[in-house]
Order: sequence, then C-alpha cells, then structure tokens
Amino acid sequence: PLPEAMRSGVVKAQWLASELSSGVRPSVRVIDATWCLPKSPFVVPEGASEGFRRGHIPGAAFWDLDKYSDDKASTTPHNLPTPEQFAEAAQLCGLEPTSRVVVYDQFGIFSSPRLWFTLRAFGLTDVAVLDGGLPAWEEAENAIESGEPSAVLSTTKKFQWTRAFDAWRLDDVRKWLDDDEEPADGLLRRKLLDARPRPRFDGTVPDPRGLRSGHVPGSLNVPFTDLLAKTDALATEQNPFRGATFKDDAALEDIFTRNLAIRPGDPVALTCGSGMTAATLALGLHRLGVDDLALYDGSWSEYAAQPDTPVATTSYEEDNTTGN
Repeated sequence: PLPEAMRSGVVKAQWLASELSSGVRPSVRVIDATWCLPKSPFVVPEGASEGFRRGHIPGAAFWDLDKYSDDKASTTPHNLPTPEQFAEAAQLCGLEPTSRVVVYDQFGIFSSPRLWFTLRAFGLTDVAVLDGGLPAWEEAENAIESGEPSAVLSTTKKFQWTRAFDAWRLDDVRKWLDDDEEPADGLLRRKLLDARPRPRFDGTVPDPRGLRSGHVPGSLNVPFTDLLAKTDALATEQNPFRGATFKDDAALEDIFTRNLAIRPGDPVALTCGSGMTAATLALGLHRLGVDDLALYDGSWSEYAAQPDTPVATTSYEEDNTTGN
C-alpha cells in the first residue's frame, strides 16, 4: 500500500529525513529535478546541474528534464521522454518499477512536479514532491552533500518501461476546440486550465518568447503560484517563492472546487508556457482526488507558434479569485 505520507503527492523534509535515516529497505530514491527558466526568479546562475554538484540531498541523483525529452513530440524542449530515454534516465537514478521516489528542486516547488508527472506517466505510483524543495531541507538543518552523487545509484537491471498515459498534443487541443459543446452522452467536457501568470494569459503583456499574446479560447487561468504559500524566512528579493510550499487542501478546494467546479472524476487538461508549471496544477488537482488529467506538452510555446490557431485575449470573470 502507498505510504500515508506519500499519498497526497507531497512530503515534508522531516518525513524524508526520517525515511532516509531509518535504514529500512526499500528506501526512498531522491531525485533533483531542477530546471531553470531564463529571465525569471527561477534561475540557478551556474546552471541546474552545477547547482546540484554544489549541494544536494545526500544520495540524490539529478534528472535533466531537457535531455530526456522526445524532441519529435513537439518543438518544446522538455516533453515526456521516449520509453528508451526514460529507461536510460531511470537506470542512472537506480529506479525500478516498484521504487519509492521523492523529487525536489533547488527553488521550492517549480520544476519538481514535472518529474512527478513524468514518473507517473511511466507507471510509478509511489512518487511525491518535497514540499519547499531544497531550501526547506536546508532550513530543517538536514545534511547536504556536494559533488557527484556519493553512491553508485545506477542499477544494472534493465526494465521495459511503457507509458501508462500520454501527454496531450497539438491535435488534441485542436479537437478540444472543435468539440466545444458538452458531450451528448452526459459526460462533462474537459476543462482546459492555463498555469501562466494572469497578464500573459490575458494578453496584456508581450509573450517572453516573442509569440502571440493571449490564451486558447475557452481555457481558464489558474496561475501556478496561486497554489503556493510563500515562506517569508526563505524568500529572497530575486525569488519571493524560494522555499514556497503547497497551500493546504482547503485553499486548493477554494481554487479548483468552489471557483471552477472541478470535482474528483472530472476530466481536466493543463497547459502553461512550455509544459513545465502545468504539472504543478496536476499535482494540486491530484491532491484533491482529480486524476483524469491531460497535460499539453507543447503548451503555449507550440500552440501560439502555429499560423492558424485561434488566440483569445479576453479572460473569464474578473471577480474570480484564482488570478494574480
């Protein structure tokens, strides 16, 4: 059975430290999934992998989300990996189909949910994100390693990995736009949530990648930072979300259930700028028991680059509190 602490998809530093020191096997595999967004608060000056070598949770491995990406799936750099790519990365990290895994990033909660989503896409179920990331781990005065991983993590065993589910593609979004009526069989139409900041969704600021500004018509805006609670003691002027943690379930219910009428069993699709922070919404919804989730890998980077995709610059009701 899934450990109670991991059931919600989010674990605390104190729990992880206890698990790692318990000596119980199978222990938890820990993976740093840091990815940097240029010209944003979520940047490691020397780069994510060098940041890992500077300091990481003892025994952790590093997963490069851009390196292990199916470049034929979309034009964006961090799609779901191919089964072959996943097998290579999983072997380097010592993962087996029954592994228990905790993923984190060097910011707090930014790119780690993307690896949580990726691992689940390949059938791993005992997966959780470290709440508050490496800053929370350090704040709790836990040990830090530097350099390459201290132990040989890789396994000599090779496993056949297949996707338990796939990501959405551009054609799925086109079909969703064409099927703009509620299904006749009484099923709910899938909601499409966009995790980008409100000004980018509204189209009131230029797109940072030089693309058209706005959003997919009919999509709803839930900025991923709305799911996070700032940790004042760890925040910096450069990154006010350093060490941020997930808001509690009541706050998530306000965002998803009360404001957007999303309930367990409802189908939801997720998008953002390039498929990264949409995974934070996926994790938030998972915590509420909403698991019929489709994540659009290409996201706005692919969608807005097409010459024929419709773009809207109006947003839903201004009194909705989920926007920034």
